[in-house]
Amino acid sequence: MALNDKIIKGSDLMIFVNGQPIGFATSCDISLSAETSDTSNKDSGNGWSSASVTKRSWTASSENLYAESVYSGEHTFNTLFTFYSNGTPLTLVWSPNQNAAKTTGRIPEVETASGWVRVGTAYQGQAIITSLSASASNDDNATFSVEFTGVSPITVAAGDGE
Repeated sequence: MALNDKIIKGSDLMIFVNGQPIGFATSCDISLSAETSDTSNKDSGNGWSSASVTKRSWTASSENLYAESVYSGEHTFNTLFTFYSNGTPLTLVWSPNQNAAKTTGRIPEVETASGWVRVGTAYQGQAIITSLSASASNDDNATFSVEFTGVSPITVAAGDGE
């Protein structure tokens, strides 16, 4: 196997919300960060600073084409708006995915109705929607963006397809 065969394409990564993908996603991001406290002291030595982590946080986002309906089980602007209005934490997973409907021509029962299934290493946590916006330029596809803020630790979990 060539080394390039191990590189994951962006089209093979997806955000799942409460076990279902966001429909017509064009990109997705995850960002992990840490706040630190300066622990430099006279014993740190030779002018080097030192620090310790005081707080960790994470965010995720997705850019999507706007549609009133998508494949059964996939999230739209409308379903995400309901989650946003409720303000309750959602289970968010950022994971490699596979669409069995495209590769095998059938949709196994364990997958979403559209055929997407998580595979490989997944990053999972509870999050709330902190931003939801739509854009509609003249003669262009309407789009929407959603941003999530983690409200629990993010953990590593195996995908559903493993």
